[in-house]
Amino acid sequence: MAERPQTSMSTGLLFVGSIALSWLLLYYGIQWYLAPGMDLKASLPSSNATRYLNAVSAVSYSRDGRAIYFGHTSISTYMYQSEWDLVRWEVASGKAITATQRARITSVAVSPTTGELAVATGWPRVDEIDSRMLTHVESGTLKILNGDDLSGVREKVVNGCPIVAKFSPTGDSLAVIVERGIYNSATLVLLDAATLQERLSIHFAYPGMGGSYGTYPLAFSPSGTHLAFLDCDGHQLSVRQVDLHGNDAGRCAFNHTVPWLEYTPDGASLAAGCILLDASTLQRRGECLAPSGFQTNIAFSPDGSLMAIAGSNHRGESSLTRGFAELWRFDRKERIAELRLLWGNTGITATAISPDASNFATGHCDGTVNVWVIPRDREVGRVVGGH
Repeated sequence: MAERPQTSMSTGLLFVGSIALSWLLLYYGIQWYLAPGMDLKASLPSSNATRYLNAVSAVSYSRDGRAIYFGHTSISTYMYQSEWDLVRWEVASGKAITATQRARITSVAVSPTTGELAVATGWPRVDEIDSRMLTHVESGTLKILNGDDLSGVREKVVNGCPIVAKFSPTGDSLAVIVERGIYNSATLVLLDAATLQERLSIHFAYPGMGGSYGTYPLAFSPSGTHLAFLDCDGHQLSVRQVDLHGNDAGRCAFNHTVPWLEYTPDGASLAAGCILLDASTLQRRGECLAPSGFQTNIAFSPDGSLMAIAGSNHRGESSLTRGFAELWRFDRKERIAELRLLWGNTGITATAISPDASNFATGHCDGTVNVWVIPRDREVGRVVGGH
């Protein structure tokens, strides 16, 4: 008789567990059935993501689209770490080449003409002074690497931490933003891509982290004649455009952070986050698109027809982030596919569309890189899942 209450309790718990499991299976089953959308083509987890809490800081496709380059950076600046991975991943074969760096990787860019990589690395030092945590930026390095084997070609040590690097459309110039001081000063440096000799430098007020995990908004116009970046002149955050001689070519003030800048491939517009600006005047054209989460990255297909918006959704009090991505037909302002990752630390920190616009890659907070198939046989698709 004494064992009957225990049996009843066990039966009750089993019943409740069965109901909860059935509800979850039904809910996610309906989501998958109603919205199949984008398929996962390939996934490459980070070998040391759990140990070092590394996030993917940059993702770029090779010129032929067969390989993906990406780098890692630490989520916390207070965490000791001495090595970070730069990876070349051939998606079809699964072959991955890793080149270990001695500083966090803040940016990876591919030359449109030579296929070489520009890799920016640096690491701020955090000191406690009078009970305040102050970040001092030490020297960083800009490296040009062979795109096939990641071997070194040439490098340049800079006074500060290079936080983003972009090749010009012609591949002859390389723009780099270097953070200096205690998060209050930065320099936009224009380099000759072949020699890394300086052509131009512009000092400006650094408004803080505009993008995610070390990235910073910087964009070349498709013609290669202008650069756009964030400035904080007079404590007013603004998108600033300059020509290659350093002359101002327009400003647009913002009262909120602009996580990303990207010119449309036709050069007519500049996407500042989800706000569309006229590229010639930097006047607002209106809201570009309306994603349902905090967006940290924007990418266009080479022909300008597709636009990918990616970022993360925070869930309650948890420190974990859930990744989201949306694909839009930019010419029609129509969303054609939607991605929601429902578990794990899957916030998307970097994204890129392949040169043939058949796939797009996402880098995540947990160090994983995924490749997704862009749907072609339907107008609207959706996938809900995780990795």
